[in-house]
Amino acid sequence: MRATSEIEYAYAQADALLLSFRLNPLPNVAIDMLLIGKPVFCFARTTGIAGFLREAGIAEHCAAQYLDATEMAAKIRCLSDDPAPLATVAERGAAVARQSFNAARYAERLDEIAISHLPKHRQMAHDIAYIQESVALRRAFCAPIRETDGTEEETIRRYLESNRIGH
Repeated sequence: MRATSEIEYAYAQADALLLSFRLNPLPNVAIDMLLIGKPVFCFARTTGIAGFLREAGIAEHCAAQYLDATEMAAKIRCLSDDPAPLATVAERGAAVARQSFNAARYAERLDEIAISHLPKHRQMAHDIAYIQESVALRRAFCAPIRETDGTEEETIRRYLESNRIGH
């Protein structure tokens, strides 16, 4: 399938999306469809969207058992035959998608993570400087032979990181 510069037009023309593939963890096309209030169908245990549908409380309508095409066809037909549950599923999917896939909230969360790691980063810089100033570093002791190629600072950083995470 070729890319299109008019993807929003394609989304608007669709009634729903069927994710028939198994290896995309969180496909943007599914997120886009959910955000504009279109139902997304997929197979259980295939993509992250299956988990999203379960968390949103709409998996019973939109997620068929793993690769069960007969069940998938029945789910699609059931929603396409009755506009009331279709509207409910679409509204619920869109509401939860707006909460889950909110770009501003995502950026805020990245900032929170970065800020929470700042003290660790400062401590790491302090520890590296302290070890370098001590002139007591024996690279062969703190790094495997294959890891002594880099700078002294890189060796110290790897040593400190491996101790911090318990290696």
